Amino acid sequence: MVGLGLRHRKSSGLVADGNFVQNGWKSRLFKRKDVSRPDEISWGESMSQRAGFFSGERWLSRDDFESRVLRAGNVFAALGVGSGDAVALLLRNDFCFFEATYGANLVGAYAVPINWHSTAGELAYLLEDSRPRVLVGHADLLVGVSSALSEGKRWGMEVLVVDTSAELATAYGLAKEVCVAHGSGRQAWNVLIDGAGELPDRRSEVIQSMFYTSGTTGSPKGVRRLAQSKPDVEGLGRIRDRVFGLSPGISALVPGPLYHSAPNSMALRAAQQAKTMVLMPRFDAEESLRLIQKYKITNIFLVPTMLIRLLKLPSSIRAEYDVTSLQHIMIAAAPCPAQVKREIIEWWGPIVHEFYGSTELGYMTIWILRRPLASQVPWGDR
Repeated sequence: MVGLGLRHRKSSGLVADGNFVQNGWKSRLFKRKDVSRPDEISWGESMSQRAGFFSGERWLSRDDFESRVLRAGNVFAALGVGSGDAVALLLRNDFCFFEATYGANLVGAYAVPINWHSTAGELAYLLEDSRPRVLVGHADLLVGVSSALSEGKRWGMEVLVVDTSAELATAYGLAKEVCVAHGSGRQAWNVLIDGAGELPDRRSEVIQSMFYTSGTTGSPKGVRRLAQSKPDVEGLGRIRDRVFGLSPGISALVPGPLYHSAPNSMALRAAQQAKTMVLMPRFDAEESLRLIQKYKITNIFLVPTMLIRLLKLPSSIRAEYDVTSLQHIMIAAAPCPAQVKREIIEWWGPIVHEFYGSTELGYMTIWILRRPLASQVPWGDR
């Protein structure tokens, strides 16, 4: 895990200095058993004034989020997950995606995000190849893939079910009966988290998520990177912060699916520093503008198709929303037409950044724009 930032917290629930300690951290032990569930928070102040994680009408404070991560680590440890193991994630954008990823990392395991568009056959291959000890999945996504999941019995894979939230059900037009875990015979994620204590110890090595390629030249391939040293992780973290424009106190919007490596990388890093993390169950152009205005979003990762949809909105709709809070827009995943970038820059200002080929190369070069739509970068800038 790349420095989740589990740390001693002030009573406000936020860390003022934004320093995230990888090892040797101190966390106050939660004695209470009634850690708030995301859908059970009482409302007092405006959502837009609160810190933490947001999705639809749900809110999760950072204190409770960090406690749930520690509890997730304890759940995985109790299920026999350990160093070098895999935890598969068949999840839409939800708080549990972060909880399960960080929780797996705490016990030295790899989180393996799976494209939930996969067929039962494709899922069976990915599970056979990665051999996860545990699969965490939304209830609706587990419907129709029982044959693939049953294969996991051969190596003792445990399936944990997450009830599909109301905002996800609405966004994808899901029937209520497929969104709950009742009658499945599988253990429920939230029940396990609520009943678990916090993980007392965590692994010292740093594990990253394992993504699978798209399989355009054959079967999808997943590569497990070796655990990284603390200096390497800190160095990579600084690079990611610069690439994604991250700093303590930002407000980040997550519109893209977290099973994709690029939005996943940005979101997991942003979650360590953001005051506010807003998850979109599914991208919608006007809804994204509404959320930018409501939560004063500073950072977003977008793909070119999202930019095109935003630009297709009538000018009257665009003018309704204040987007002046935006500070850093990152685009990637596909070539972005120059005209699209020009129009976005004219609308949002010179805050648009783009990277190419990072799957193969990582972040090798950073170009800094010194004048409007400059074609060259001054010598020495990178």
